[in-house]
Parts: sequence; structure tokens; C-alpha cells
Amino acid sequence: MAMESLAAAYTPSMSHAPASPYSRPLISPDEHTIRVLRLTTEREQSEIEVTGALMETSLYNPLPYVALSYRWGDDPPHIPIALENGSVNVTSNAHAALVELAKSGSYPYVWIDALSIDQDNNAEKELQVAMMHEVYSAAETVIVWLGKASDGSDEALEWCEYISWREGGYVVAKMPYRPNLLNKRERKQAIQMCLEFLSSFIVRWSVRKSATSYDTVPESVRKLLGRDWFTRMWTVQEAALAQAPIVMCGNKSIYWSHLVAGIQRAAVLSPSLDTIAARNAVDCIQFFWLCLVQLSWDQLDARLYGWYRWTRESVETMARVRWYWVYAMGAAALNVVVGRLLSGHWRVENTDLDAWVFIALIPGCLIIFLYCSPPMELIEGRSGLLHDSLVANINRVRSRDAGDQRDKVFALHGTLKTLGIALDAPEYDDHVTVSHVYHRFTTRFIEWHQTLDILIEACYPPPLAAPTWVPDLARPYKRWNIQPFAAAADSTPDYWFHDATTLCTTGRSLGSISDSREDLGGPNGHRYFTVASYTGSSPASVETGDLVVLISGLKVPMLLRSVLFGYAVIGMAEIQGIMSGEAWNMSQKIETFALV
Repeated sequence: MAMESLAAAYTPSMSHAPASPYSRPLISPDEHTIRVLRLTTEREQSEIEVTGALMETSLYNPLPYVALSYRWGDDPPHIPIALENGSVNVTSNAHAALVELAKSGSYPYVWIDALSIDQDNNAEKELQVAMMHEVYSAAETVIVWLGKASDGSDEALEWCEYISWREGGYVVAKMPYRPNLLNKRERKQAIQMCLEFLSSFIVRWSVRKSATSYDTVPESVRKLLGRDWFTRMWTVQEAALAQAPIVMCGNKSIYWSHLVAGIQRAAVLSPSLDTIAARNAVDCIQFFWLCLVQLSWDQLDARLYGWYRWTRESVETMARVRWYWVYAMGAAALNVVVGRLLSGHWRVENTDLDAWVFIALIPGCLIIFLYCSPPMELIEGRSGLLHDSLVANINRVRSRDAGDQRDKVFALHGTLKTLGIALDAPEYDDHVTVSHVYHRFTTRFIEWHQTLDILIEACYPPPLAAPTWVPDLARPYKRWNIQPFAAAADSTPDYWFHDATTLCTTGRSLGSISDSREDLGGPNGHRYFTVASYTGSSPASVETGDLVVLISGLKVPMLLRSVLFGYAVIGMAEIQGIMSGEAWNMSQKIETFALV
């Protein structure tokens, strides 16, 4: 559609108040409406001034916009963007991004939170934040803006491209399982993925790349990966939900997959705070991306095979039928070939029953393989990755930056909602405290996960005025991987909420800690302790008298401290000799523990 006709199809927001570019607040959840900026430019001497108009568009049939993923920066919004009926101030980083997008001329419609959301209207901000997953999913692409070109950033991006081509590429363009190539959007995604894949073969043997170092990380790469975008909380959701992100730094751009390859290589060759933080961001994004891809597979299976109420037994039966059909086609084909060899003619006549039987089996085979052969995941679902690894990913995001600590939860709201995890809607009112947000998040997580695995993220002290079983997501927490452990053997989770602040569970006590010490030379300054005849360690602040408990269904022991009305959660522990269930003695009495 021509740009003029697109502009005519959508009416710019006309303001009733001359001082405001926002015609009305977008506070109706039924509308699914957002604002996008129609970019225009004006040249003043040697500088380009960004101007534009805010246009409302429905997410059900949106304008072809791009969404901007960037970091606001520490400076307050102070650069005005002239809009119809007013202006809005943005930060210098947002302004630089809009200038480059305007200069490129390839992105006439841009969604940018600083302009598309009325930042002074909390009701609108809460609703738009709750829709953020739809905003980034519906965008034609997401522009990952790393900032202005400086410190050899062009060289750093070229190095990432070279690493991607050298290693075969990391294809991360999101494409539906079995895409519908008649659909423009899905066709574009398929083309994008093919371009990412083919680029690694087309340019891999380029002579001009031969001088680029593969075994050393240029200083420009370290500086690029040290930029604020890689530590920002919101970037996880924005990149994970993108269809095919494009990375821009100054006026140079590369595929997101090329940046991922460079980050992975840099973290191996030169582990530092910056490269590890960048890999942390990539790991978080890739985790959610894989979960979203698996979800799309489940949705496709439901569409293809939803005509029948499948069970495990019926899927197994159809698998056998499928093989019987293949055997029948093989036998029919062999019969046709042998018959032709014996008769001496190969032309199919109307009386050749054997040939017609074989031909009739072909469409039946196609029907069985396409519509009658659901994968077992249709019954069991593909949520294993999400269920098993979400807690580990929550641990990763704890180290990310957020200006408002409530965003440690709100920035994941859209992604988790897309994955089927029901969370409370974001609220930015002053009466909604950080502790309240973390408390509600933990409660909802337990209700969805049906386990107490989130307890391993709890480490004393808790968030202010929150129960001790609520993790303080505002501070990082270095712990070890729990996947290899099974301290409670094959027991199942057993818990219930006594009230909003009391979580009850069952388990077996190993006794109280007799002594503890801090080994400053140990990993992360962990405390070591003795309980009964066992020696253990914990990243938490252990005290003599703390109780070591094997909680039903939990993979690691937990440290509890007796307080008024119950027990406080101190943190997780690792105890030599019992991490595979050796101490889960069925003769011991099961006790109830009220966590407060």
C-alpha cells in the first residue's frame, strides 16, 4: 500500500488541548489501540530535526511500524520532539535513535514508549505496559538501539558478523512452525530466516574477512558489550518477543543473530563483567524465545489435530497405523514392480488392479501423515523447558537494571502472559509497593508452577514488609544450579496457603546447625556449617541454631530459622552426601512447617 493511502487510512491524533499532543488517554482494554510516530524530518543548517505526528492504530490491523528497544539513559527527558498540537521531551539517547531512523528513510512509523505512551498518565501507562508483548510481537521488526557510534562500534559490529559467518550463524528470526507463505507477514519472517542462514555461507569465505581475528576479542567489542542496553531489564522482553530484531549502533546495522554469535564468542575468549552481562542478556532472551517457539508448535498442533479428542493411547495407535500404511504401500509398490517385470509391459491399463491400489494408497498416506499423526507433545505439551528452567531465568534477571524495582516483574508480564502464566496487571500507583508486587508475583508463580521451586530464590532478608518466602528480586543472588540434585528423592510437592502471608509445607528436619563459619576464600563468600554428621554450605547468612529441612518435592535442602508464628526462610543449602536423596528416610516423621 502506498504511503499516502496508509496515511489516509489512519487519522492522526487531534488534540483538544493545544499544549498536549495526546488527543485522549488510551485506557480502554477492549480497544487494543496504540500510538505510533509518523516520522518526518526538517534540516536546520547541518543538523536534522526530528518531527512527526502521533497516530492511533489498532493492534488487530496495525500500520507497518517498527518498535524501538533502547535504554532511556540517566539524563532526564530534555530534547523536545515537535508533534502536531504540542511537543514531548525525550532523552538524548532516544533522540539519537529517532534521528538515525529518520535519516535511513526505511522506517516511517515507529513505536517508542517515550512518545507513544503518555508518561504522565498512570492509568494509560499501566494498560500499555500490560499490552507490551502485543506491541513488540505485532511490530514489523524491532530495532535494538545500542547508542551512537563511538569507540570503534562499527569495527565491533563487523567482528560480530565475521564470528557469525565463521561459526555458521545463529538463526534467531522467529518464524511460525510450517509458515503460511501466502500470508505476507509469515512470508517475510521465512525470508528473513533464510537470509540469516544463507549469509553465513555466502560470505564465510570472503577474502576481506581473513584479516579479522577469530581468537582474540577487539577492545571495541568489549566497549560495545559494556553499553547500558545489555543490562536493562526491559530489553529481555522486547528482544524475545521480536519477530526478527535488527541491531543498530549509529548508522550501522546487523542482524540480531550476528550479535548473538559475537557475544557468545567474546564471553568464551574474554570473560569479563561486560561480556558476561551481555551473555546473561542473550541467555535470558534466548530462553524466552525458545519457549515462545515451542508454544507456537503447540498452537499449530491444536489447529491441525483439533478435530479429534486425542489421548496417549490413540496417538500410539495412530503411530502403529501409520507404519502399517507404509508397509502396505511398500508391499503394493513391490507387487506392481514384480508384476511389470513378469508381464513385460509397464503401461498402466484400466484392468491393472494392483497399480490402482498403489495409486489409491498415496492420498491416504498423505492424509494420515498430515492430519492423523499428532506428536505426543500434543498430549503432554512442550512446556518442559519453561517449567524446568524458568526459575533459573528469574535468577538471571535479578542482576539486570531497573529504574523502578517493580519493573523486575512488570517487564516480564507480557512474555509470561503469552506463555500462559497469569500475573496481576501492572500498577504504577504510589500505594503499590515493591514488596507487594514481589509478593503477588511469587504467589502467582507458585499457583502456576505447582511446586515450591521459587523458594530457592528466597534469601534472607526478604523485601521490606514481605514474607521471608518471597524472593527479593531487587538484588542479585548468586547460587548454584539445582538441576543435578534431588535431596527430597522422588517426593511430590506438598504445600498450601494458610493465609496471604503464611505458606505451609511438609518435610523432614535434619536438625539444627551446630557451628558455622564464613570462608572468605570460597566461592562468593559462602558460609560453611555442620549439621548432625554432615557438612554443608550456603550462599545465605547462616547462624548457629538454624534448622536444615528437606522440603517435600524440593531439590535442595532449605535453611529455616524459628521466629514468632513459624519459620523464616534463610536460603538454600548444599550438604555433602545427601543431595541425591540419601537422607530422605521414610522412617522419619513428616513435619509441617509454616513459612512466614
